[in-house]
Amino acid sequence: MSEVLAKLQARRRHETTLRSGLVVGFHYPDLNECILKIGRVPLAEFPNANGEVVTEEQAGRFLAEHTDAIEQGLKYQRAVLAAMLDDIDGAQIAETDDRDAIVSMLEPEDRQELFLIGTRERDPASPKVP
Repeated sequence: MSEVLAKLQARRRHETTLRSGLVVGFHYPDLNECILKIGRVPLAEFPNANGEVVTEEQAGRFLAEHTDAIEQGLKYQRAVLAAMLDDIDGAQIAETDDRDAIVSMLEPEDRQELFLIGTRERDPASPKVP
């Protein structure tokens, strides 16, 4: 690897400790590439953006009506995580490693926290809320 590439790679590497205690090395992924990988813009939000409480009936109806979009959202989340992970607890993820399998083995809470970091919805340096 050239000196320039090594410097750029080192600059974009970040590390955070998740609420679970897992230490993750990562870089911010190109979200456009992740969208292209799944072939669709993921569903943006659940219908409670105005702050109202969503009833169980409303949530069930929403899930039934948008099953495909929700599935694509999960694929998008996994694509973002697979693209951003560099190492876990100091163990480097090799180019030949099955990133999808690694992402699948993460706890759901860790996946969600990493997704929020990867999409820049949460600053990894912000205090961890239990």
